[in-house]
Amino acid sequence: MHDLMVKSSLRVPSLAEYTNIKNLPEDIGNLKHLRNLNLSRTRIKMLPNSLCTLYNLQALKLRGCNDLDELPRDLERLINMLYLDIKGTKLARMPEGMVSLGLHDCKFFISLPPLSQLSSLKSLSISGLSGVLLVGDEFYGNGHASTKPFQSIEMLSFKNMAEWEEWYCWSDEAFPLLQELCIRDCPKLTKSLPKHLPRLKKLKIVDCEKLGGLLPTAPSILELELQKYKALQLEPLACGLRELDIRDSNMDDSVLEQMLQRCTLLEKLCLWKCSEIKSLPEVRVPITLKGFSINSCENLDYSNIFLYTSLESLDIKTVGNVMDWNLSH
Repeated sequence: MHDLMVKSSLRVPSLAEYTNIKNLPEDIGNLKHLRNLNLSRTRIKMLPNSLCTLYNLQALKLRGCNDLDELPRDLERLINMLYLDIKGTKLARMPEGMVSLGLHDCKFFISLPPLSQLSSLKSLSISGLSGVLLVGDEFYGNGHASTKPFQSIEMLSFKNMAEWEEWYCWSDEAFPLLQELCIRDCPKLTKSLPKHLPRLKKLKIVDCEKLGGLLPTAPSILELELQKYKALQLEPLACGLRELDIRDSNMDDSVLEQMLQRCTLLEKLCLWKCSEIKSLPEVRVPITLKGFSINSCENLDYSNIFLYTSLESLDIKTVGNVMDWNLSH
């Protein structure tokens, strides 16, 4: 191993599946030209902090390193790193300073690491963690954080979480700067979303049919997409909403009208496969609405579409029929 480390011109060494490797020497920091380091499926237990002086490193692959439970503390110094693969690890502690993190297909995780410790984190993507049933205290650092949990995060997504049942947010002050939240393909998730997201601009909930409770209070919301949901309790939306996209919904006329009653700035409305909606809202029709898309709403009566005088484009699709109009005034 030492002989390998002294070859400072190395760029792409692969040590994958060398199961006798349990640690790396400190002088790995001598490999200044290193761009890709693959340690997948080794017995590595820890990574030396000297790794963080490899400023040309672009990819670090740690897939299947079952004994690894911590990353180097100065990992944020790897300013050129584009790819970090930690699938199949058992990380319990995370380094400070990271601004973007993705946890994907980590099958060994039965709970999430204390990611709120990452005070600089701005983007977090979590998917395919099939062993996680609850997102709770451990995610927020067991409730001992002295500052607002996830005080810097702006983008958060949960996708393909097959067994996830509950999201427990113990602090109403969590995610104070969150702007985008996406929850997709979480079929067992029943509760519940954060109560208050003051900076949220975009919310997408797709294929979460058991998710109940209320949507977050989001006074800054601009875009909302709801698809294949059944249990959510829907209330009037914030007046600043610009785009609303509803698909595969059992929503009826009254719920839609209630949702839109404050939306005085709405510009785009999409209704797809909403068989329970039989008529369009007739009161408080947004005078700002420019685009309206209707697809496979077989019971919908379009007779009062003339009330929507601000429309510039109207797209109506039914089974076997397509009407696509560009309207000008």
